[in-house]
Amino acid sequence: MWNRMLVRKRHAAGQRRGINMISAIVYTSETGFTQQYARMLSEETGLPAYSLDKVPEPRGGREIIYMGWLCAEGIAGYQRAASRYRVRAVCQVGISFPSEEGLNKTRKRYNIGSEIPVFALQGGLDVKKLHGAYRVMMR
Repeated sequence: MWNRMLVRKRHAAGQRRGINMISAIVYTSETGFTQQYARMLSEETGLPAYSLDKVPEPRGGREIIYMGWLCAEGIAGYQRAASRYRVRAVCQVGISFPSEEGLNKTRKRYNIGSEIPVFALQGGLDVKKLHGAYRVMMR
């Protein structure tokens, strides 16, 4: 609870000073695990959480936290989010146990600077919720 109040106070203070602040959590989720994490983070911070496809009024320069599921191609939706918004933190959610090596690969693959925190959370796999080629590959 005190974390939520502190984030809101800092956010309000930043807005009064005209500083760009993180305004939302944006995510891409295939089977629901990333969405659950985004909602949990939203509850703790007071920031709204939106699916990348359903963000109201996308604006260039808007600062966000991006959360995406990890697939063979990398973090789903990251490049699209990075082209629309200023990503201030990245969280990848995958079925494997998070590792420092995996975070370094992500940072290198997407050219994410050291000033941007990159996190990993362990998700899960629900083959019944996969779509298209992903479902076929996992059978």
